[in-house]
Amino acid sequence: MWRCWRTISASLPIRKAGHHRLAANGRRDGAGAIIYNDNLILLNPNAPIQQQRSFGIVSAHELAHHWFGDLVTPAWWTDIWLNESFAEWMGVKASHLWRPDLGISTGLTADALGAMSIDSRKAGRPIYQPVTDNTQIASTFDGITYEKRRRAGDDRKLHGAREFQAGVRKHLRAHAHGNATASQFFAAMADAAGDPQVLSAFKSFIEQEGVPLVTVARSADGKQLTLRQARYRPVGSAIQPGQTWVIPFCAKFYAGAQSTKTCTIMTGTEATLAVPAGFEQAAVMPNADGAGYYRFALGADDQAKLLALGVQLPDREALALAQPAGRLRRQRDDVRRAGRGCTGAGRPQGAPRRALATGKPGRTGPPDALWRGIRRPEGPDRRHAEAGTGEARLRSPCRCAPQRTSRPAGLAPDAGRRAVFRC
Repeated sequence: MWRCWRTISASLPIRKAGHHRLAANGRRDGAGAIIYNDNLILLNPNAPIQQQRSFGIVSAHELAHHWFGDLVTPAWWTDIWLNESFAEWMGVKASHLWRPDLGISTGLTADALGAMSIDSRKAGRPIYQPVTDNTQIASTFDGITYEKRRRAGDDRKLHGAREFQAGVRKHLRAHAHGNATASQFFAAMADAAGDPQVLSAFKSFIEQEGVPLVTVARSADGKQLTLRQARYRPVGSAIQPGQTWVIPFCAKFYAGAQSTKTCTIMTGTEATLAVPAGFEQAAVMPNADGAGYYRFALGADDQAKLLALGVQLPDREALALAQPAGRLRRQRDDVRRAGRGCTGAGRPQGAPRRALATGKPGRTGPPDALWRGIRRPEGPDRRHAEAGTGEARLRSPCRCAPQRTSRPAGLAPDAGRRAVFRC
């Protein structure tokens, strides 16, 4: 945690920070005293992978509130999303540095995909939502706030990591021990970057609901990509077209053992991106590092090249390519089941999105090789899965039904109560 904050701010703004357990649900940050429920902070040596991840993410999240929350406090509930979303991003970032073997960073992409399934609906809401009545406060603490805006740190690609850090430092120092609004935060980021487009991109992402769909077409000579954006609309949706975003777009090109990344900012419905020399015939991944909050569509040839890479893709890019149907659970261990498009009731979801990912409307999920390539950490969950007691076996795409299983010896009691899916 301190390694993260040394690059962004000063030391802890109070003399000490205590961590205390409470035999009740939830957790609560306070200046110098953070309270957790038992299962978050008391781990036995054989704690499940998900419990270890939760400990890292939650403890780092609550510590982050000493800066975004205590050192600088929102002027009103309308801007509470900034506190929570920044703490969520810091929770993932810091816990990944603590235990990279747990695969926590992949959760950024997994959660963003989960948020997209909510955000793509007509009933979705923007992150920024004016609060004019006490009854509206609770609605600001939902998946859109926590999971969509968790990608805040990935906005570093707009202007570089150093400029991003400088913007955060500027904001915290200007408003230390006082109140601030999200507009003041945006202004600090734009000033540090020296680019007004940064402010436009931030506000475009925060003040609009919906998910962009970027269609990528390659020129005949392979030297240029043409990008076109529109709002992603589920089949049958009554959402009206015409919405646009300021999109930080990055593509990665793969040619044999070599790869390179190039970026642009889309400010209108159409943009172009020059293909680096030597990569004219390379496979293109339109969401480099799985860091962009958008869906994408490729032509048939480019899609075939990308799918042919299979397990060569990094985990986050594999998730972004697969674009799993339905909700991606917080339980990352269920990611393979979710990729088959099954919900707890065994219903297929999002077939158009799976067709977009695979280029084969008849398929109900991404290629098996792609999911096998998403590496899973070693640990108790993995061992029991291999013993046939934990992980769903994917024999059929949409014949999943929840089943209870007995707790394997040595596994934490709370893990035995989880429903697993057998297909």
